[in-house]
Formats: sequence, C-alpha cells, structure tokens
Amino acid sequence: MTIEDDAPLFNPIAHSTLALEAGIDDREPGGLGLVLVKNMVDDMTDERRDNKNTLTLKKNRQPV
Repeated sequence: MTIEDDAPLFNPIAHSTLALEAGIDDREPGGLGLVLVKNMVDDMTDERRDNKNTLTLKKNRQPV
C-alpha cells in the first residue's frame, strides 16, 4: 500500500519508537499508531517525491 500526501516533510520511519513500558500518564500523546503500523508490516519505506511524502507499506502473504 502506498500513501501519499502534500503535507510538510515527515518521515515516520525516522520517528523514534515510544517507550511503551512507561505509564500512560508519563507519555506524551500521539505516536501509538506508528508503533501499531511498524509492528504489522514487513517492510516500510519513505521518500519525498515531487514535493510529497510517499510512504509504502508491504506485508508478505503467508501461504495457506
């Protein structure tokens, strides 16, 4: 899946991983969606192309 937007430059791959062991009151809001996506996909690439953020997510299919 490829997601593209024309928002300001943002590379979610370079975004630091949250300290999930910290209590909910000790963490800043946001970032849990990135953790979820990073753990669900097999490959994630990001590039800035034509003044747009382009994020590609790949998931390998398992044989049935």
